[in-house]
Amino acid sequence: LGYDAACVGNHDIEAGPEVYNRLKEEFKFPWLAANIIEKQSGNPYFKPYTIIEKKGIKIAVLGLCTSSVPTWLPEKLWTGLEFADMYTTAKKWVPIILEKEKPDLLIGLFHSGSGNADDNSSSPENASLYIAKNIPGFHIIITGHDHKTTVEEIVNTEGGKVLVIGPGGYFEKVSHIDLLFKGKGKQPEIVVAENISIKSSRSDPEFIKLTASKFKATTDFCIRPVGNLYKTISSRDAFWGSSAFVDLIHRAQLALSNAEISLAAPLGFDAQLYRGVIYFRDLLRLYRYENFLYVMNLSGKEIKDHLEYSYSLWIDSMGSENDHLLAFKKDKAGKPEINEDNGKVRLKNVYYNFDSAAGIEYEVDVRKPAGERVSIKRMSDGKAFSEQKTYRVAINSYRGSGGGGHLTEGAGIAHKDLASRIVWCSDKDLREMIFEWLFTLDAIPDQALNNWQMVPAPWVEKAKAKESPMLFGR
Repeated sequence: LGYDAACVGNHDIEAGPEVYNRLKEEFKFPWLAANIIEKQSGNPYFKPYTIIEKKGIKIAVLGLCTSSVPTWLPEKLWTGLEFADMYTTAKKWVPIILEKEKPDLLIGLFHSGSGNADDNSSSPENASLYIAKNIPGFHIIITGHDHKTTVEEIVNTEGGKVLVIGPGGYFEKVSHIDLLFKGKGKQPEIVVAENISIKSSRSDPEFIKLTASKFKATTDFCIRPVGNLYKTISSRDAFWGSSAFVDLIHRAQLALSNAEISLAAPLGFDAQLYRGVIYFRDLLRLYRYENFLYVMNLSGKEIKDHLEYSYSLWIDSMGSENDHLLAFKKDKAGKPEINEDNGKVRLKNVYYNFDSAAGIEYEVDVRKPAGERVSIKRMSDGKAFSEQKTYRVAINSYRGSGGGGHLTEGAGIAHKDLASRIVWCSDKDLREMIFEWLFTLDAIPDQALNNWQMVPAPWVEKAKAKESPMLFGR
């Protein structure tokens, strides 16, 4: 394909050292990440930067990966590595590159989203705009990770202009930049900076031929039948209470782990499993992300606080039945913000942080303020639930490693102590385990557990009727 450079991302690390070490050797282009450090040597594990010569122009490319990886992934996937802060790493390497290489153009190739130019918090997940503003020397920063389409010019602390651009997610667009160089030592002029849709682009016949065997192998893998589903189930239902969609994940986690309680969120915003034969490919709609399955020891109070935190991200407090239930992004007038691309409203927080629980019976009172909404009645087997008791909790590795903040900010567990709470970790990907579990069943469960509900029910039903079309369309 003729790539000149690429940046390591969190999903590359997620595949494990057997995969990323092999790719590191096989790639015919430099794979960059200056801030992924080998602990033993103290040096970057991947190449920090590369130099590209084009038509007499010297281009330096510095690679950085979001430093939040240890928050999401178990240490066995990155043993011997550490993920340094992006800002600190850029502050170290930019002067080295400028002095040693004297490039005509310095590009930051970041697997990190735009973020906030004024976010000076410790190691933000998305740090591209902050680095563009606060570390002079970059001409262009190319972003990724947050799936947001970005074209923005920012002025750094020395008055220089920096283009921050990202094509968004799912390979729907590619970024295109045209530059005009007016001479050595002069700021290159950005003539064109745009993100181009590839919807109308034709597939390259040579590439199709080259990848045909791998495509067939992937297709054969994905069309393995799992079982029969006798009713369509949808993630839409998960926003309003117990749902067959998320409860299928809960059922799997409990069955696979022998835990007492399960915590899980919808991993598809608007996803359906349709009645009929279900294939492995369909599980990508149920469970989009690679994860391991953990069992963690959590107290009853920590479980409650975890859920309180989840619902604080998920819902607003309703003062009357006419108020909004879901927490939407608001415009300057305080009304739900409309996405200009599709005319639908935007949620304030990401749906994959909307955790519910199975194994306990509870209510969420939408009239109450955040932190006071969850009332746990009992265990689902009829036994008493106690905030003082310790329970075995099934939870995915993203959440169990601190992702989303439910266990740290919500339950108040120090991040350094999370590993000590893990009493079991699966040895394979959770999605593959769900496939194997479903394969043993006569039929795929298509009913909600109905172990929790939002109250009062009439308010919730009225909000659902009003807000569901706003969120998903009619």
